[in-house]
Amino acid sequence: MTQFLYIAAQVGVNAFAVNYILDNAITKDASGAIVIDPLFSWYGSLTGAMTPEATAAYVITIAMILCATGRFTGAAITMVIKPTILLSLYGIANCIIILVVMAGIKFFSWKVLPFCWLCMAIMFPFIFAMSLRNLGAKTKLAASFQIMSIVGGAVAPPLMGWLADTYHSMAICFILPLIGFIAPTVYGFAYPRLLEKSRLAEPAMAIPLDRSVPEGR
Repeated sequence: MTQFLYIAAQVGVNAFAVNYILDNAITKDASGAIVIDPLFSWYGSLTGAMTPEATAAYVITIAMILCATGRFTGAAITMVIKPTILLSLYGIANCIIILVVMAGIKFFSWKVLPFCWLCMAIMFPFIFAMSLRNLGAKTKLAASFQIMSIVGGAVAPPLMGWLADTYHSMAICFILPLIGFIAPTVYGFAYPRLLEKSRLAEPAMAIPLDRSVPEGR
């Protein structure tokens, strides 16, 4: 369930990032004239983007760089911080980022959004590896369920689109990623207790001996 909700959040953020950036970096003043965030305009000139949509796409390029940075630095940080704690801390960070995004602060919130990828970078592999501990003979089955959980990515975008259309706001639809990032935050904090529970149940998970098979075969 944690992986399902996280993937829903990840795909939802990916799917609506460009639309959100455009909505937040470009606005109208009291006279109805279009006003563009100076940093957004400068970045468009720097990248040679021909349209605002292209500039927003280049912002996602920065997000991808942050994602790669988060993956490598996250692995290094686990040398000094337990993975469970790091998962929860990054979950909290992403919840704060999404709250800022939902606040819809013009010319500011879009600049915060790319940092969401920095914290997302470790979440899928951490959740996957942590959840397979102490499962014994059921490890392969559990791994299969983990991979099936990525269907969450097919659920979030339509729901986010419905929210955006219903409430005429790109910001409100990010409530679904917020829920998705709360899940790994809670999972990281609850993990030691869950691990102990699975450890105690480990003997019951051993592969039962098939009495119908003669010994030696």
